[in-house]
Amino acid sequence: MSQHDFDDLILLEATPEQAIITNKNSYIEWGHPQITLEQYLEREKLLANLEFTGSNFNVWVLVSRKEQQELQGKGSTPVNNKLTILSACESFKRKALIVDKPGEVIERICYGIASVFTPPHLRNRGYASSMLKLLTDVLVKEFKADFSFLFSDIGPNFYQKIGWNVFDHKEIVFNTDRNDIIEESGDSEWRKGISVNLIGESDLERITRYDCELVRQELSKVDFRALVVFPEKPSYAWMFERSKFYARVIINAEITIFGAEVIRTIDENCESGSSVRREQSVGFIIWYHDFKEQKLVALRLRSSNQQTTKLLIEQARREARRYNLKQVIFWNPDMTLFSGEDGELVERKDSLPSLAWYRDQDFKLRWLLLEKTLRILRPHKFWARQYTTVTNRVSCDEKEPSFLDSAAKLSNVSPKTLAHLKAPDCTLEVTFPIEVGEDRVEVLTGYRVHHSRHLLPVKGGIRFSPEVEEQEVAALAALMTYKCAVVDVPFGGAKGGIALDPTKFTENQLERITRRYTMELCQRAFIGPGVDVPAPDVGTGAREMSWIMDTYRQFHPNDVDSIGCVTGKPIYLGGVRGRNEATGLGVYYGIREFLSYPEVQKSTGLRGSIKDVSFIIQGFGKVGYWAAKFFADNGARVIGIGEKDCGVYNVNGLKIDELFDYYKNNGSFRGFPNAEIIEDPLKILELECDVLIPAALERQIGLKNVNQIKAKVIGEAANGPVTPGADEILLSKGICIIPDLLLNAGGVTVSYFEWLKNLSHMRFGRMTKKWDELGKTKLVELIETIIGQKVSDKERRQIVLGAEETDLVYSGLEDTMIGACQETRITALRKGTDYRTAAFVNAIEKIATAYEGSGMMLMN
Repeated sequence: MSQHDFDDLILLEATPEQAIITNKNSYIEWGHPQITLEQYLEREKLLANLEFTGSNFNVWVLVSRKEQQELQGKGSTPVNNKLTILSACESFKRKALIVDKPGEVIERICYGIASVFTPPHLRNRGYASSMLKLLTDVLVKEFKADFSFLFSDIGPNFYQKIGWNVFDHKEIVFNTDRNDIIEESGDSEWRKGISVNLIGESDLERITRYDCELVRQELSKVDFRALVVFPEKPSYAWMFERSKFYARVIINAEITIFGAEVIRTIDENCESGSSVRREQSVGFIIWYHDFKEQKLVALRLRSSNQQTTKLLIEQARREARRYNLKQVIFWNPDMTLFSGEDGELVERKDSLPSLAWYRDQDFKLRWLLLEKTLRILRPHKFWARQYTTVTNRVSCDEKEPSFLDSAAKLSNVSPKTLAHLKAPDCTLEVTFPIEVGEDRVEVLTGYRVHHSRHLLPVKGGIRFSPEVEEQEVAALAALMTYKCAVVDVPFGGAKGGIALDPTKFTENQLERITRRYTMELCQRAFIGPGVDVPAPDVGTGAREMSWIMDTYRQFHPNDVDSIGCVTGKPIYLGGVRGRNEATGLGVYYGIREFLSYPEVQKSTGLRGSIKDVSFIIQGFGKVGYWAAKFFADNGARVIGIGEKDCGVYNVNGLKIDELFDYYKNNGSFRGFPNAEIIEDPLKILELECDVLIPAALERQIGLKNVNQIKAKVIGEAANGPVTPGADEILLSKGICIIPDLLLNAGGVTVSYFEWLKNLSHMRFGRMTKKWDELGKTKLVELIETIIGQKVSDKERRQIVLGAEETDLVYSGLEDTMIGACQETRITALRKGTDYRTAAFVNAIEKIATAYEGSGMMLMN
């Protein structure tokens, strides 16, 4: 821009009408689509009436002097309201403390600059830089400012070119998908007398006054040039009002908590001998709810140690989850306080703290208390496809290979088909509100991912868990695709879930949540007996499946097969007998089959029978319990079982039914007679045994504990309990690993049986049981005639009795598991690889055959 053009520009304080015009101009980029234009203007009007935006707040507009003169010549009134606004911004007065010399703290005036906006069609003409240059003259000459500050959303270059200094812009990101578990081990002494108080608006005056006093004291000890923008109550109140507005408009909720304070209570003895109880603040956090960007922002954190920081982080996580916010953000953290925490430190790309210093040319000051933040990067993935990304589990390592990639190298599948396999076919994300009290609403997020629709319907569970998020659901959907293919179940893979903790909701609330989620699936054709058939998963069961089926029927009253829209139902609503124990029974059949293979016996030193083989099982839920029961009932010694709080161990074998009853009644193994309690539940994995069965969580055996594993065989009853890196080490030691996509496929196999039962509208055996009994009776009579001897009534009943539904389900599952195990073994021997890789090879080749045979790969 030439000097002539610059001379034509003037800076004006905006009239109320011009302020409205600037808001309308910026709405599309800063308000849409979360709120309407009317709501956006209502928000600005509300904020303009607060103490923070009183006499110390100004809106500025850049206009053309020439246009102003032309309008004046035409006699237009009022002139300013008709001027074209070339650029606009806001300024607000703040108090600052400056340290010029050690020990010398001076209070000064500064101005924050915000909402710098140039209409898109007027950009790249130098209007914003010209406006800031003119505004600098006003702030220095008229307002006596020592400096100005802003947060740049357009990178560092623009403001650096016009004389601004860009400061450090790191932040630490905490995802809210972690459980609220504040570890007390090692900190029990410190936690004595510690409590946490929540901060409301009425506490703000006390907190900020206390904070400002400490800031002054701390600056007096600084031995370098520094400045601080005072953490004042009006600026916090402005932020709170803004978040309350969005809460009302977006999620129809009210916010009452704006932080937390850690208090230590100390009993002091007086000279009189009496005791006085004194409360001391050891740290606090003030936060801001950003509903637009789905995060909780730490505006101010003061902490005296790592334990206090840990408590405050967990309080922030709780608050974020309360409103379904995905992240908690701390800007420019003191890493000595965050050491050992699971946050991710990242470099900011926007909202860069920038400062223009007006007092002298020698700018060598540090800007302290840089805590305010506006935007943040997307959350890092919880669990990427094929388990390639790090999680917060104890044994994970982020530099590990992918099981699928290893199998792809041994398959005959084309690279194009493999690329198709790695990406999900479609992903549905829905959000919906749920009333959780008379005056509180939570907005929940649900997902349903179809990984592969090479065969229909797709199949996969629905889980209710705080850890549910898109990448996790996509990974589990992919696993379902491969799992179905391995055991020849003719389904594609899917998975779904809602991010919530079911223990925090009533049964009535859970029913409304489940039905609303099902409505969303129905409206988008993501459920149906020929499209997508969900099943139970973590946090759900037969009850939830009944609600889903009933809701689906209301949307599809004429669907004669509607009962088949979901599996895992109660028996009286179309469920199949044997479904409850199916996964555990499949684990039993699979391990029994592999132990019969000569190569497994040779590498492990075990005999072909499971009798007297020692087992340790991590997890005593539906899978772990039934697996333990089937092994024990068939002669194995189950010597150890682990649960979330502890483990139980008896080298001579545990009595499974007695242990189950005890655990059900007490909620823990503690106190169970004739057994040793293992305090650290993860240590159960490291005890000596023949067969180890992780049947609980993913990534339990990783690079951090793989060398402590003493089992000869590992049977993966859980999804992904062994990381790829640990898998490689275990195989190098000769440990046999029976992979999850094969071993825990009993659940989906029997779900398939239930689906078939629903489509046939008849229980298994109804048409054949009596016919079979009649045929067997005639056969027994013929044998009696030939041998001239009668069989006993007991023997007759054993021979003649027809199969019940449970017998047929067990038989079908046994045949399926044995066939899949043998197929996996053959591929492993033929390819010279391990069983996991062989299972993946079989799976992807079957899927690729379906893709290529149907012409799906030619439809692009």
